[in-house]
Amino acid sequence: MGFEENLMNAEVYTYSVCDRIGIPCSSVFVCDTSKQLIDRDFMIVEYIPSIVMVKAELTEERRNEIYRQMGVCLARFHQVTGNGFGFLSRICSGIKFEKWSDALIFEIEDITERLEKLGGLNAEETETLREQFYKNRELLDEIKTPHLLHTDLWEGNVLLNTDTLEIAAIIDSDRTMYGDTHFEFASPWMENSALKEGYDSVMQKSASLNDRKRRRLYQMFFCLLEAYVGYGEYNNPEQYKVRKGQLMHLLSC
Repeated sequence: MGFEENLMNAEVYTYSVCDRIGIPCSSVFVCDTSKQLIDRDFMIVEYIPSIVMVKAELTEERRNEIYRQMGVCLARFHQVTGNGFGFLSRICSGIKFEKWSDALIFEIEDITERLEKLGGLNAEETETLREQFYKNRELLDEIKTPHLLHTDLWEGNVLLNTDTLEIAAIIDSDRTMYGDTHFEFASPWMENSALKEGYDSVMQKSASLNDRKRRRLYQMFFCLLEAYVGYGEYNNPEQYKVRKGQLMHLLSC
């Protein structure tokens, strides 16, 4: 996807923010995107003695406690604001949006074009999906303040101290973006009550009618993204089928 083209610079930026706001993260020794040494971007980070959360043997109680801690970290993320909307990978490349609707529509157009070219959407489906966002520009642009969002906070991106099983680092923070905090919770991998409990202990979050309307659009975004990943990146027909089915259901509601 287009926003995946400058991920390492986005990650370096995000880690600098994490250092400032007290979120444990990777320490970057060097990040080179010049492609002069080797023909690709590369990053060297400090080794962290740890185990990835998804592979750790945890009791349900301990897992929920870690999720609450993850929620507190996420709330700290959301307290950081910027002066424009969009993925950090775009912003680091000089592409920033004054309006939230423009940032989302830019990505929707990019992903639908790619998926249609691969055969995962037909022209009518692409137009129907895009129209949902075009006609809701005013609704989206009620969001005036760009908040820092992680957008990829799950057990595979959390390292735990091997001895204490405390959070050692939040890693792979390369898909961060500035946007609406409700966007974060529309992601299918953010549905965890303990995480939300930890988040609410720092930032109480209620949902208005318009928040719920925007959430439906955000769910469409994530279903589209996951359908594309399944179809065009992972060669996972089942993921594509499930996520596209969910997307079509949302479009029909």
